[in-house]
Amino acid sequence: MGFSYSVPKLFTATFIHESRHAYQDALGMFNDADDDFLIGAVPANLPDATTIVDSADERTVCNTYNGARVQGSFLGDVVSDQLQPSDPTRPGSIIYGTWAIEQDAYAWVASVLGR
Repeated sequence: MGFSYSVPKLFTATFIHESRHAYQDALGMFNDADDDFLIGAVPANLPDATTIVDSADERTVCNTYNGARVQGSFLGDVVSDQLQPSDPTRPGSIIYGTWAIEQDAYAWVASVLGR
C-alpha cells in the first residue's frame, strides 16, 4: 500500500497522512489503558477512527510489509497488542497495531483527496 497520486498531490497526501498520525496520537493520550497506541474507544462525535479501536471487533487492515488486506481483531484495551511482528514484549495477535494505524491514515487520505 502506498500513495499513487500525481507529484503535486503527493506532498498533500503525505501531509494529510502524517497529520492523521498526530490526530491518532491525540486520541490515545488519555484513551489507551494498555499503551499499545490503539485507542480504547472513539469519542461519539468522532466516529471516523474505528480502525484503531482496541477491541475484539473484526476489521480489515493493511499488512504494511506486502500491502495485503488482512482481517483480524485486537485483544482489547486491557492487554497490550503486538505493534510489529518482531515485537517480543507483546502477546501475539493475527493483526498488528501498526497495520491498523497505517490503514486508518491511508483511508483518511483517500476520503479527503478522493481515492
